[in-house]
Amino acid sequence: MDGTTPFRFASFNIPNLHFIEDAPQGYFGSFNKRGPPDDFEITDALRTIAQIGGRVTRIYAFAYYDLYANRELFRAFDLMLTRANEFQIRIIIPFIDKWPFWGGVPEFSKWIGNKTADAFWTDTAVKNNFKSIIRYILERNNSISGVLYRDDPAILMWELGNELALKEGGRIPTEWTIEMAEYVKSVDSNHLVKDGSNTGAFGHQLEVLQHPSIDVIGSHYYHIPRPQDPTYIPPYPLDDSFASRSWVDSAFVTSFDKVFIVDEYGLESLDWTRELLKASVKNSKITGTLLWSLRFHSREGGFYTHDETPTQRAYHYPGFPFNETFNTRDEVEVIQTVKLYALLMHDVSVLEALVDYPFHH
Repeated sequence: MDGTTPFRFASFNIPNLHFIEDAPQGYFGSFNKRGPPDDFEITDALRTIAQIGGRVTRIYAFAYYDLYANRELFRAFDLMLTRANEFQIRIIIPFIDKWPFWGGVPEFSKWIGNKTADAFWTDTAVKNNFKSIIRYILERNNSISGVLYRDDPAILMWELGNELALKEGGRIPTEWTIEMAEYVKSVDSNHLVKDGSNTGAFGHQLEVLQHPSIDVIGSHYYHIPRPQDPTYIPPYPLDDSFASRSWVDSAFVTSFDKVFIVDEYGLESLDWTRELLKASVKNSKITGTLLWSLRFHSREGGFYTHDETPTQRAYHYPGFPFNETFNTRDEVEVIQTVKLYALLMHDVSVLEALVDYPFHH
């Protein structure tokens, strides 16, 4: 809630808001810049979300390859939270990634006695080390604001991980999710906790939905093959568009008194994006949506660029009129569409003042 009004949002993921992995505009080949963003870049990114009216953004997971031996990266994180408070932007923060890009579950387990990836979910030493890192994060004193992370209103929620799954695919143990959620709550009672499992691929877990330490459930929507697992909960709609999935997932998740968000979606046509945003305005059981993904200006000039696939590229604000590698050629139209629905998610009463509005089309 935002006072007496439900807190709802439509916005973008900004994966590199705390850690740069991309090449500035104009660089080609294998060059990528790795390291902390500076104040100009963080401020530019958060100002963009404010200009869009997004209210919320979500970053990528902590960078375990670089973070814990590098005070500069944590100082950048301090700066990110400080500036987010100034812009009144709230941030969703995943603790770890399933994927290896920045050091994910397989790498973490390997560091703890050369354990296998799937030991992350069951091995006591690995779990205890992960809990120690969680505590370190939650109890960090921001070097700029002096606020402990566990007390910082810039943080909307902690996410247990990004797209967590077993190494060979499959649901992670519910016992791990519940154990880690309970641990986070024992250290930080001020923030929401979100399940981090890959529900888009493997469905929802009833034990997780029923547990009081989990506040938020999310789904990632991409145009991937329909799951064949007969135990997938809830069953995929026959029309598996993003909008159709959101109606099914939101009804199911909120029946357990949990908050539902679509914390990633995209790499698809503008029509699919618009239909999901329409559904989210109509459907009060969807608290928020976050399009994948946005990149900001570089201190060296231009924008950071990121190719999601050889034919799909991240967005930039206010958008380019033509982007030859993207599904949706007109970036400006994508940005303006999200901006419009961000307004409607925040204040649906403006519909009364709109005559020729895409919501009705």
